[in-house]
Parts: sequence; C-alpha cells; structure tokens
Amino acid sequence: MKSSVRILVMSSLLFVCWGLVNAQEPSQEMKDLTKALSGEWILNVKVGPTSSSPNGSESTGTESWRSGSGGFTLLEEEHLRFGKQDMFMTAVVWWDPQTKSFHGMECQNVLPYVCDVKGSLNDITMNWDGKEFVIDEKEVHGGKKSMWHESWSSITSSSFKQTGDSTAEGGSTKRLFTIEATRAAGGSK
Repeated sequence: MKSSVRILVMSSLLFVCWGLVNAQEPSQEMKDLTKALSGEWILNVKVGPTSSSPNGSESTGTESWRSGSGGFTLLEEEHLRFGKQDMFMTAVVWWDPQTKSFHGMECQNVLPYVCDVKGSLNDITMNWDGKEFVIDEKEVHGGKKSMWHESWSSITSSSFKQTGDSTAEGGSTKRLFTIEATRAAGGSK
C-alpha cells in the first residue's frame, strides 16, 4: 500500500515538473518567494489550547526551504516535536504559468489526509504579495467542512512569523499555532 501511494505521489510530481520543463526560466513570482524563504530556520512553536492540552503547549523545531528542479519549485522540510511525537513534513510549491498561480502539496507522518495530489490542484490556493505567503485550503474530515489558513508574515532576512488557523463551517476561527522563526547560524540566505 505504501509503495503504491509513493508511486502515485512521485508520478504526479513528475507530471507537474514535466509541465514546468517547457518554461525557459522560473517565474519572477517563484524567484521572489524562494528568495524570501530559502534557508535554515529555528522554530519556536506555540500551540493553542486543545482537548489534550487545555493551556496550550510550546515546542521547538527546524524548517528548511530551498530551490528545487532548476528553480521551478520550492521545497520545504520541517521537523517538530510535540511531547513524545515527532512530526516530519516535506512540501513542494510550484508556479503554474497557465493559471498564473502557486500550487503546492505537503506530505507528513502525523495527519493521514495530507499528501493529496488532487487536493493540491483543486482545494488549495496560495498567494504571495511580496510580503506575506498565504495558503488557504478547503478541508473535509469526518464529514465536517472547515477552512485552513496558514501564513508566513513579517519576513526579514533573519526571521518570520508563521500562523495556522482553522475555521469550522459556520463557526468561529481558532488559532492552532504560532511560530516565531529565526535564521539558524550559518543558515544562508
């Protein structure tokens, strides 16, 4: 089962990359986003109150962003530890010259519904205005609809702020996490 999922993911990513090969060079949007986030980062994570942690919790981790596929993709790798559980994540972001928009997908070991190729094209919107990178995703889990909103803001050469919010359909918005990131020593820009 894991092999067939891995083959599907790799085939889909190869298909996306194949479509990018026809471009002469990466888009200016991709170059700008890559320049803003590239490097090694140390993360200080504050998780909002949850049923298992009513007062919230804090954690640390690392995040790495780098250019991939000739500059046509942006790759992220992240490691966070929550109590005794480690979360490992890999993400890929690309610019679609046909729709003039970003697309992306993440794969990780904690949430069973990520690594969704179809969702990366249909349920996720990504925007970069030169100051803030925003991901909005329509989600359905257990028949319940919600909207995920994640942003990287206050981006400088040495730091950024990352937040994640979830809004239940017809409900209120809940801040799930806030990350204060600082560039790792030697984490080139």
